[in-house]
Amino acid sequence: MSRDAEVIVLARWSDEVMAPLTQDDPERTWRGRFVPIAGHGGYEFGWALEFEKVRARKGLKFEPDPGMLLRTDQNTALPEQTPEACRDTRSPW
Repeated sequence: MSRDAEVIVLARWSDEVMAPLTQDDPERTWRGRFVPIAGHGGYEFGWALEFEKVRARKGLKFEPDPGMLLRTDQNTALPEQTPEACRDTRSPW
């Protein structure tokens, strides 16, 4: 199952700060690079990045479930959470 995630950084006049993030870098824990967002008239006002797929982490005994979003304001029963001993404590990025 693939999942998409989009990141948008609204930061005008930030070319120097964003420059390293516009290049591929194999040392990063994530893949991709930001591209400028051009507004009406051609001026750039931000940066965007799309993550196309969540890859399974290696070293686990089972493939992680990608999870789901559930409404909690409906007073309906929620599924049991993953036991704390089985949770992956690493940062997702």
